Amino acid sequence: MVVPLVEPKIIVHLSDPFPVASAQPDFIFMPPLNTRIAPRDNLKQWLTEIGLNLNPFRYIDAGEDPYIPFYLIDHHQFEKINGDQPSFVFAPAGGGKTAFRVRLARECRAGWNKRRIFPIVFKPTEPGNPNRDEKQAFRQKTDLLRYAARELFLYLAYSPYVLDEMDGMLQKAFLQTVSWDLGFPISFYLEQMKAAGSLEPILSAFDPTARSLPNPPDKEDILYLYKKLNHHNPEPEKPDEEHRLEALFDLILNKLKFEAIYILVDGVDAFPETGKNPQNALLSVSWLLANALVWSEKHIYTKYFLPIEIQPFVDKTNDFRLLTSKSKVITIKWDADALSEVIRRRLQEASGGKFDSLVAISDRALRASGRSPEEVLIGELRRQKKLSPRSLIKAMDRLFAFHVQNEQVLEKLTPQDLTAVREWIRREYSAKK
Repeated sequence: MVVPLVEPKIIVHLSDPFPVASAQPDFIFMPPLNTRIAPRDNLKQWLTEIGLNLNPFRYIDAGEDPYIPFYLIDHHQFEKINGDQPSFVFAPAGGGKTAFRVRLARECRAGWNKRRIFPIVFKPTEPGNPNRDEKQAFRQKTDLLRYAARELFLYLAYSPYVLDEMDGMLQKAFLQTVSWDLGFPISFYLEQMKAAGSLEPILSAFDPTARSLPNPPDKEDILYLYKKLNHHNPEPEKPDEEHRLEALFDLILNKLKFEAIYILVDGVDAFPETGKNPQNALLSVSWLLANALVWSEKHIYTKYFLPIEIQPFVDKTNDFRLLTSKSKVITIKWDADALSEVIRRRLQEASGGKFDSLVAISDRALRASGRSPEEVLIGELRRQKKLSPRSLIKAMDRLFAFHVQNEQVLEKLTPQDLTAVREWIRREYSAKK
């Protein structure tokens, strides 16, 4: 069951037609030498005492957060990209583009609106380089095949009995396609799943956000799949990349009868070469862009989740012929109201609906200011010109860490906690200006 998403107050600019292993926080306070309980143990105990089932600010990267689908803000324009056409989401660093991608991937996997859409989450493994056109195309092609093989295996792992519904020819085609590009033999992953008694090994390796999918298989289901496929031997040879790609699309669309394939492109700014050079970032997905319109005629739609700095280069790249009314583009900008909604939604979900503001867990002295702690932190981030969900979530994580750093943890947040985080924000971002 997909949890309904709320509508935030967020500025969304649309151009239509077009003229898209669990992370641990990197900041942990060292406790005093006489502390008998580690800060993270303090944090877990404190969260329980104040009524939070989890730390909604633990994961800085939305691509690592399995809970994102449950407290993700609905930008009210999600349907602009959730459809059968190429689409683009542009946002600043830490501005929510990956959260969009995570939500779309989950809706595809969960069969939202009773549609069968096959998602392939694509992240470049090499930065773009203007002097390596042919090698770049080859690398992007092999990356797509590898990500698709992972998604097919994930589909099989979540539905262990789906092979029983296939005839012999389809079973062979399915297992061949997976084996060609999975990276390791199927038995390698099955052994790990059997030992863990869950899908955790492949979820950590493939996509941690897939942990939120409903009705995961139990130990008996995994054991059944293990016994069925543990001795599967892949074909000794495999076709070239073009034929494998053709076989992949044929398997998904014609044999498995999915309505469409959505290729979700994210992480183009993950390399120093691309993070500082928008043109190189665009080149890291140039082969995908070049094929976008041809694929769309075959029910294969590319969805790009890109940093805002790339948008002018996409607009000027007419040879990709994507400036058509069949494409959608969303540019996300954040204001204080929208960021307040980030905090509200996460606290509401983590507390089971009991509260949606830090005021509920603030002491009398902190409440006396008349402003909620989140308002104060957002104001500090605005002064530093760092209004983004990622910056705010990092600040909230520090707030919790400051509060539990001592052996005796008070029940409520204090003015001292808030002051410490404000000073951290100034140090953190002033040095990076």
